Amino acid sequence: MYKKQQVPRKPVSSIAKPPSTSPALGTRPSVQAGASTEGISVADTIARTKHLLTAVQLGALLELSPKTISAWAKQGRIPFIRIGSALRFEPKAVAFWLTARSSA
Repeated sequence: MYKKQQVPRKPVSSIAKPPSTSPALGTRPSVQAGASTEGISVADTIARTKHLLTAVQLGALLELSPKTISAWAKQGRIPFIRIGSALRFEPKAVAFWLTARSSA
């Protein structure tokens, strides 16, 4: 009968991970240069964002889980753009949505 040889395995902590190109969870998206976010509403902070937001980024700003943001988008409760299968959120549309909800 054939006997398998044991191959030594490296511990998981010694395996190098590739650098991440996505923004870190919980970080705020970039806003216009020189803009301070102190004393500014969340809607204004979102409106000043220069790029489309992911559910993770928007969730971090609104202090909601990305799953909640995605579910709201699929239910039509929050404005979004679909790029292929990915959901993206246009900052000015989301800011308008937030201000409309807060004044109601």
